[in-house]
Amino acid sequence: MSNNIRRLFVILFSSFISIASQSQNPSQKTSENKEWVIKSNSYTKILIDIDEKYSPEFGSQEGLAFYDTPIGVPTLANINAARKDKEQAVILLKDAKQKETNLKIRQDLDILTNNTELNFRQEDFELNKEVPFFNPSSTIFDGMKTLLDEQTPVERRKAAIIRLRKYAGLQSGYQPLTAILKERTMQQMKKADMIYPAKQKMEVILSHNGSMVDGIQELFVKYKISGWEEPYAVIRKQLQEYDQWIKDNVLPKGRTDFRLPPDKYKLALEEYGIDIPPAEIAKMAHAAFTDIQEQMKPWLYRLQKNITCRQVIIVRLFSS
Repeated sequence: MSNNIRRLFVILFSSFISIASQSQNPSQKTSENKEWVIKSNSYTKILIDIDEKYSPEFGSQEGLAFYDTPIGVPTLANINAARKDKEQAVILLKDAKQKETNLKIRQDLDILTNNTELNFRQEDFELNKEVPFFNPSSTIFDGMKTLLDEQTPVERRKAAIIRLRKYAGLQSGYQPLTAILKERTMQQMKKADMIYPAKQKMEVILSHNGSMVDGIQELFVKYKISGWEEPYAVIRKQLQEYDQWIKDNVLPKGRTDFRLPPDKYKLALEEYGIDIPPAEIAKMAHAAFTDIQEQMKPWLYRLQKNITCRQVIIVRLFSS
């Protein structure tokens, strides 16, 4: 979910820069904008707070020490709970738009609600149509790297031990992350007519996991954190067993076609504001290519007498 929030930041920040650049008096414009920007940010924070609640590693990445020891627990129950919170937030944001008179804030509210509702459609597609490929090695490495880093204050680094123990299920009230993700994968595999992840993508990611798991140990050694050996030994074994389970049960059923399924491709296009059906886009692309071919032919025929053998390939391409 943190990627979704980052996309919102990029969109809203770009919108703000565009508006600010149109000003003839930057200092005056900045002063005038301050109030609406603060108010707009308060609406964005509603979604950020939900994201940090269910994915506290995101809050930790943003420098908030409060989130250093909690971890995201990606059970289906928590996924559904986060969804309900987001749905309530969308209702609140839409209601705020109805009452808002500032055009800039109304535009930002549209961005927030549209992006969140797109995320809902993506989540629904994943739940109803896809067998996921979770990679806990990456999740855990990222969770450690956030805390074990030169830019992280020394006093925050010790939280990595607590976080690691929770990932391993050694802390009271926590299941191993690998067990949660395996269960969710198995539940999706029981459904009929599901789309499996691309086989080649899984193979590439799995081939890197050994180095990533070794990297966790290297981080603890580099920053001289004590007490990591026991939870690390447990988590290393869990990750190895999880990867082997993926290789035995999911990888053989992986898609050999690297292309996204049509419905997922359509959703991916919507992230860039494109609501044209993929089939129509393909027709437009072919038509544009054909048009360019026709435009290039007269020029290529003129150049034929003076081209190299290598360039003949280009001529033949556009003359075919």
